[in-house]
Amino acid sequence: MAEARVVPSRLVVAFAVSEIVCVVGFFVLLWRGHDTIAVACLLGPLQLLAFAFLMKQELWLLTFLAALIPFTALEILPHAYVHLVLLPLTFGLLLVVRLTQTWLTDHCLAPRKLAFRERAPLVLLGTLAVVSHVAAVLRGRPVSGWFQFVLTFYFLLAVWFFATTPRSLRQVRLLVYAMIPGYIAVCLLLPVFASRVEGGLLGKTLITSFSVVNLNSLAAHVGVLAAVVLGTALDAGRTGRRLAFVVATFLLLAALLFTKSRGAWLGFGVAFLYVLMRTRSLPLLLLAAVGAIGMYSMDFLRMSFVVRLQATGAADPSLWGRFLLWKYAWVVFKDNWLVGVGMQNYRLVKFLYGFPWPRSFGLPYNSHNLFLEFLTDLGIPGFVSLVWLKAVTFLQLDRTARRPVEGRGLAIGLNAGLIVYAVHGLLDCVIWQHGAFVLLGMLLGLAIAVHRVVPSTGRAGSARIPGAVSATD
Repeated sequence: MAEARVVPSRLVVAFAVSEIVCVVGFFVLLWRGHDTIAVACLLGPLQLLAFAFLMKQELWLLTFLAALIPFTALEILPHAYVHLVLLPLTFGLLLVVRLTQTWLTDHCLAPRKLAFRERAPLVLLGTLAVVSHVAAVLRGRPVSGWFQFVLTFYFLLAVWFFATTPRSLRQVRLLVYAMIPGYIAVCLLLPVFASRVEGGLLGKTLITSFSVVNLNSLAAHVGVLAAVVLGTALDAGRTGRRLAFVVATFLLLAALLFTKSRGAWLGFGVAFLYVLMRTRSLPLLLLAAVGAIGMYSMDFLRMSFVVRLQATGAADPSLWGRFLLWKYAWVVFKDNWLVGVGMQNYRLVKFLYGFPWPRSFGLPYNSHNLFLEFLTDLGIPGFVSLVWLKAVTFLQLDRTARRPVEGRGLAIGLNAGLIVYAVHGLLDCVIWQHGAFVLLGMLLGLAIAVHRVVPSTGRAGSARIPGAVSATD
């Protein structure tokens, strides 16, 4: 009997050929000095295989994104990978999967639609981003690069997908848990990079392998996650899991102290008060006191905290710099109150209104205020849309946090994370950093998702929304 011949499929042959081409391209690009593109060429087929597997379900793609976003906090991922692969392909495949499921399956299988109060601000922000950019181009105003413009839509897509994809509390927890290991890795890597901080104890920039990290943007990441993990620990269930969350919270807070970001410190302080107000937990207060004493006993963290506080005052140059940026942001807004100057274009336009700093020094600075940035970039409608989205999300989730339902701790934690981002946003605007802007979208989306999957009465799992699965499925 003749032996059966094993004929490789066309897919395997195509993959083998593409892998050979990519390996050759890797060595050629490496020889020409294009290191980043060479690595991307080598890993490209593996990334395509990963996407081919992940796109079977939206939840897998979202989990992949949630697991990698933490590494953008320390700029561990090359910008070329984030800009050309991670964000565009992930959201592109999510759109393909969503449209395919919409066409081929029954609409009742999954609750996909947002309520009007959640959907309207997203639509307005997307429309205003386009209108303001077109208006800026037509008026001959300077505009940011394509990625900063597209980044706004990644933020909006993050809100939409993270809000509408999870069908149970367990799936929301999965997306939150997926972020934690990456952020813990970032915290553990900080001591390795500590010697690369420019300016010593008052320095605000850190040099990494692929970029320069602004410690204010890093503070937004770790401050938000510290608040979310703290709330999540409240209903973690098992003692071991709760202890792991507590340890993760202290690591994130140590990284937050390292950033020397007073705005993020203030944000976490306000968020912690919110958590105490909702839980009224004396053990939590005692644990926080013990943790604060423990971190303050570490020389480097104590010195970072003390030196930064001592620099705060009437003579603080960073404070006066913010006042100047806020003043000219108001001047720019008054002349562009309807549609603004285009998303993230204030940093370019301010020089047209007499901003006194040299262009070579002042170009990177935006308004240093999240809400003022939206006011100048997208006008009054954009500011209203942002406040509308954040306020509605916070208030409806707070109603869940007030009730004795399953997932109450997660609801408290997500709202605490929103508080950290909002309070920090009064002193800094870090949406120029791709990971920080997408993280805000993920946070808002997860907060909306918790409100959707937790029943309006009773405990989670005692009632179901159409197409939802229980928290224990």
